Amino acid sequence: SGLSALALAATTVTDVGPQPLVLLTTGSFVTVYALGTAAALRLLPRGSLSHRCALVALAAVAVLLVMTGWYLLWPLLVAAGALCYLRWRGATDPLRS
Repeated sequence: SGLSALALAATTVTDVGPQPLVLLTTGSFVTVYALGTAAALRLLPRGSLSHRCALVALAAVAVLLVMTGWYLLWPLLVAAGALCYLRWRGATDPLRS
């Protein structure tokens, strides 16, 4: 709740408006969808109906990624920050920590 209050105060002071906030959230969700569909392509048996559906879903998500534009920088910065934190902490395998 503290971070939410800080974010609300920052957007109020800077008079950002709702559109950039919605697009930043959309960029985060689309990034998660892209990673999920890419993982499905790797894990599902090739040639199966589920694999083909995952391919169609990945194509649709790719269109959303293009439409999101520079608002994808936020999830990329968050991911880079998380990776830097893991490296700084010395965790070589994030699943074991």
